[in-house]
Formats: sequence, C-alpha cells, structure tokens
Amino acid sequence: MNFNIEVRLQPAQHFISRCCYVTVADLLPCIEATLAEMHTALALEGLVAAGAPWGIYRGDISESADGPIEICLPFVGKAAECVGFDVKFQPAVQGAVIAVSGDAAAYPQVIEAYQQGKRWLDEQGRMIIDDAREVWLSDDVQVLEIIWPFE
Repeated sequence: MNFNIEVRLQPAQHFISRCCYVTVADLLPCIEATLAEMHTALALEGLVAAGAPWGIYRGDISESADGPIEICLPFVGKAAECVGFDVKFQPAVQGAVIAVSGDAAAYPQVIEAYQQGKRWLDEQGRMIIDDAREVWLSDDVQVLEIIWPFE
C-alpha cells in the first residue's frame, strides 16, 4: 500500500507522559486506561487536555516484546508536576506525516506505514531526530497519523 506523506510543522506543546511495558495483546487496554488516568490527573491540577494524544514506541511491541510505549497527552497551561506522570515540553519541529485508517492502522499492517515513512525520509536525506509518534485522532485508535520529527 502506498501512503501519502505530508511535511508539516508540529507545534510546541506541553504534555504529560508515562512509559508502559506491554505486549501487543495488552496494548489497547493499556493506552485506554493510561489516557483516562491522564485526564483525571490533569483535572486535579486544574489543567485540561489540548489536542490528540500520541504514543512513541521506544522499543518493539509484539506478541513477545513489551516495548515500551511512551503514552503522551498535550495540555494547556503550565505544570511543574502531575502526580504519576512526567511533565515535558516539545519544541516546534518539522514532521513527516502519514495518515492511516481502517485495517491499515491495525497491527501488524501499520508497520508498513512506519517503514514507508522511514524510507521516504532516508531518500530525502533528512535526519530523524526522535522516534516516530503515533497520533490517535479518534477514540477508535483506527484513525491515526504517524509523524517522524526530522531536521
């Protein structure tokens, strides 16, 4: 399958995150539970989520490999801490973006989109500066964007 790749500036944003070690069988329940905890933690700090959550696969996740995945949720405002989560800041950065939906967004088919994006960046001579982000655009997690930050 061929995916369209768009270059887009990713805005600077504050976010909270947590790394979770899970296999693919437990991935979706982990994402859902962690995001629910994140919304609660932000509310306790008087903050509100601002934008779509994302995950960064910091290691392989499969039937036998447990990652981890870093689950992230942007928010409006400033917080020095948010109990149970790391508070981080992402500066604005260029990103190569692939939109993926339906069956193509499911594991293991989604791996093809990751591979195509990395190939495109290599062919363009771009330097990837962090692991790709999988931005979940709906509660379904079957509509997503994969974004590679690059220079």
